[in-house]
Amino acid sequence: MARGEVLGMVNRVVEAAEPAAETERPALPIAGMPACGPAPAKRAVNQAEDLQGLHTGMDSVCGLHHHAHAHNAETAADSLGGVNTAAPKEANT
Repeated sequence: MARGEVLGMVNRVVEAAEPAAETERPALPIAGMPACGPAPAKRAVNQAEDLQGLHTGMDSVCGLHHHAHAHNAETAADSLGGVNTAAPKEANT
C-alpha cells in the first residue's frame, strides 16, 4: 500500500499504466450528462465552499507560505531553508 493511501491523502493508488482508464471510468458518465445538470451542481459546491471561507483560507495560507520562502531567502543559504525536496520522494520508494 502506498504511503499516501495509508495517510489518507489519496482515495486509491493505481498502476502507472492505468491512470487514463481509472480517470475516465467515473468521468465518462458525467461527461455524457446534459450540461444543465452537473454545471449548476458544481457551482453550488463552489459557492458553499466560498461561504465557508475556503478560498480566503487558501489565500491566507499561500501568503504565509510565500512569506516563509522570502524570509528563508534572506536569512538562510536558500529559500527552502535547507529542506531536501527529494526526501519525500526517496522515502516513498
